[in-house]
Amino acid sequence: MEAMIIRQATIKDAHAVQDVLITSQWFTYESLYSKEYIQELIDKYYNFHRIEDEIQYINTSWHGYYGAEMHGKVVGVIGGRQIGEADGG
Repeated sequence: MEAMIIRQATIKDAHAVQDVLITSQWFTYESLYSKEYIQELIDKYYNFHRIEDEIQYINTSWHGYYGAEMHGKVVGVIGGRQIGEADGG
């Protein structure tokens, strides 16, 4: 069995990151919210331009996306930042 690789996403991963995030939204929320509402969230937060920006522009407020890769395919994604004492964490 091939090992899973966890790595920071690059611009080349933008479509794969977007696909995983959108698929996850539908899987998680389809039975809880209207299709229109889910699509609004996807259009706002998971549009390709925003994903590209969030991969490229990393700073202390945003640490970018990390992907789980198996067999050369991104199969999982997480994004965010570390919260510290200055953030109330």
